[in-house]
Amino acid sequence: MKLFEFTLPQKVLCEEKFLYYREMNDVHAICCHDENLLKLPQGCRVRFDTYFNVFSYSKYLKFTTVSKVSINLRLEGKFIIRLYKRYACLETCRNLSKRDEGGKIIYEEYTKQEEDSPCLIEEKTVSFNEAGEVVFCYDFSKEDREGNIFIELEAIDEGGVFYAGMYQKVLSDESIVDAFREEREERDIFKEETSQQDNLCKNQIKIGVVICTYNREEYVKRNIENIQKYFANKPSRSQVGVFVIDNGNTLGQGEMFEAKIVSNKNLGGSGGFTRGIIEVIQSGSDYTHFLLMDDDIVFDPMIIEKMISILKYAKNPESLCIGGTMMRVDIPYYQYEMGARWAGFMFESLKQGFDLRNYVDVLANECEEEMDYNAWWCMCMPVSTVEKRGLPLPFFIKGDDVEYGLRSAEQIMVVNGIGVWHENFKAKFSSELEYYFHRNQLIISAIHRERGPLKTCKKFIRSIARQLVLQRYSVVKIIISAYEDFLKGYRYFDELDGEKKHKELRNSGIKQLSKRELEEIGYIPQKLYQPKAVSKRKKILTLYGYFTPTMFYNREDRVGYRTVDMVYSTMDDFYKAKEVLQYNFYTDTGFVTKLKRWEFIKASCSIVRIVFKLLLQNKKVSKGYRENLAVLTDTNNWKRRLEIE
Repeated sequence: MKLFEFTLPQKVLCEEKFLYYREMNDVHAICCHDENLLKLPQGCRVRFDTYFNVFSYSKYLKFTTVSKVSINLRLEGKFIIRLYKRYACLETCRNLSKRDEGGKIIYEEYTKQEEDSPCLIEEKTVSFNEAGEVVFCYDFSKEDREGNIFIELEAIDEGGVFYAGMYQKVLSDESIVDAFREEREERDIFKEETSQQDNLCKNQIKIGVVICTYNREEYVKRNIENIQKYFANKPSRSQVGVFVIDNGNTLGQGEMFEAKIVSNKNLGGSGGFTRGIIEVIQSGSDYTHFLLMDDDIVFDPMIIEKMISILKYAKNPESLCIGGTMMRVDIPYYQYEMGARWAGFMFESLKQGFDLRNYVDVLANECEEEMDYNAWWCMCMPVSTVEKRGLPLPFFIKGDDVEYGLRSAEQIMVVNGIGVWHENFKAKFSSELEYYFHRNQLIISAIHRERGPLKTCKKFIRSIARQLVLQRYSVVKIIISAYEDFLKGYRYFDELDGEKKHKELRNSGIKQLSKRELEEIGYIPQKLYQPKAVSKRKKILTLYGYFTPTMFYNREDRVGYRTVDMVYSTMDDFYKAKEVLQYNFYTDTGFVTKLKRWEFIKASCSIVRIVFKLLLQNKKVSKGYRENLAVLTDTNNWKRRLEIE
């Protein structure tokens, strides 16, 4: 009947305590990492209204048969224990989403928030001379508002210790009585008890964890070892299997920490994850779900156990998908995405920028919003999806999770407490990615939400104009190539050698240099350029300086160069810029660009050519992708691509 256990900060995982518990006054709790417990001095008040320990009752009510929970606590000392409830507000959620400004984060210390007045459900005073157990119960079957519940502990005397906590599904009042009877006999209410009645209503769940990797041996070994260690002595061990798809062919065949290692032809993340799905289905081990995970994430394996418990009691396990929130490794409390939408040529992250140290942001996560997909850094889907909808498209990278979500995800549950940490995507720049962004967006739109040729042309022209302003001329050619390849139709896409194409793109892209290499050729990162106030109209009319003779540029721009932030730069940074050092302060790499007016003329000719083709061919080409989707996603076709016998 266990749903999930309370968790505390871990040294090797995350030490951001406000993701696990919050102190409500100036008396601080002491987290003992080695013993996995919390010591509370006299007067210390701690709330578990946090990302990992809050109970999202409205999510469980919507997606599962759980409508009543018991909260089991193991404590030592004298405490006042309070069970609280808060209601979520969609307007607050949307206001928080607007708070993020392009991923620019203000690094600030957490300050204790003003104490609010949550709804008190129940209060108990307990005293234990040694470790003892106490249980709260809450029936939320009649709740009609979104929200969560949580526990507060207040230590009355010295020596208070919080050992453990757990949320369990309650079937009836009788089952609670039975649990206490079992507890008196076994002295352990934290042992998961399963009644005959509960067995009848549980779904049989088995998850195949698929990790796709390319030359990241250290990350992969760490993650699969952590999974196996976590499940080693748990009853749910038989419900989890791990499949590592090695696109770099550096791990060898066989097993590693009981995970199956599969050498694979490098067809990118799309090919790796698809191979993993095929391996799960063909393993003959009765897997009900597959869980797709990136190789370079940091995560607590308990999130897999949470998924299992949710799916056990899911109303529709054959259609329910469970997505993981993404947080940032460098800012562990920063929520990058909690589900996402496809807005036609745009990926829209939901609830981006939330500060998960704050209970307000955690509460806003309870608000359900329409979503189209969850990214494959952590996405669990039913195996039956393949039979009903086919396999993913052969995108190589970027957008495969979007398209498969649009096509296959009937229900997506994203919930507080199921999340992973990933490095900041915006800290990376690879010019070849622009090919996949544009080509794959065109294909997704063609299949699911066809845009008219005029809108497609407008998007194309804007993309080229932006790269011209940013002086990234090789990217201009890459984007043009993406549109040309899309217009070649589904047959070309189906037969394309993805590995060969990727090598061509990398060879034609922008080469980034290290800080040392830049200094050797005379470019030292300087103070970031601050754009001057110039009317938008003037910038557009001169195409940000292309139509302005260089003699009218500022003297410092005629004889020197600007330094701009590669990650956060805008077109305003390039107005009347002759030479620019585009530098990534996360990776200490960069490249130098120079204004080349003849590139504008060449790009203009390409724009005319592509626009003409789009106007004539877009409708027919889009229809070809839609009508042949089954061919592109067929299992036998994928086996041909992956060279599986």
